Amino acid sequence: MNQHFLQSSAWEKFQQSLGRKVFHNRGEGWEYFAILEHGTGNSRLYCPFGPTAINEEALRLALKDLAELGKKLGVTFLRVGPIKPTFSKVLSDETWKKATYVHLQPEHTHVINLQQPEEEIIASMAQPVRNCYRNYHKKGVTVHQSQNPDDIKYFLRIDTRSCQTNWHVAAPRFIFS
Repeated sequence: MNQHFLQSSAWEKFQQSLGRKVFHNRGEGWEYFAILEHGTGNSRLYCPFGPTAINEEALRLALKDLAELGKKLGVTFLRVGPIKPTFSKVLSDETWKKATYVHLQPEHTHVINLQQPEEEIIASMAQPVRNCYRNYHKKGVTVHQSQNPDDIKYFLRIDTRSCQTNWHVAAPRFIFS
């Protein structure tokens, strides 16, 4: 089954390494990974970019299983985000409500194999991105790697400016605290 990276075993292990309570289940034609999150006065099961399902009926079964888990855990609500466009109708038929607040995950993500040669990575970029990459040095842009948590301010400044000039949606700031 073709799944988003945030529905992968690698992401599940990463969440566990952060001490988060995670749940994984699968059935005929469906699978999900969900995180138990606690907010102010409520708790929820968050299933980022999932559940994954092969068709609408499999999605209904996954949602039913997820809802049963949520009841067992006593959560206030479930947050799901299956990525197939046709699944929107299933969610509206099942009386799910569309979240009206900021996205928790970036809307446009790419998994890029960094083990391939640099020229192959560049060739796979969209033409405007490729041009930016090839010409960034002319504008004095340099790239640095840091393990210093104080350096996040530089990334956040770039992230904010990028949101003001193009389609980019800023990541919620609580992620970086």
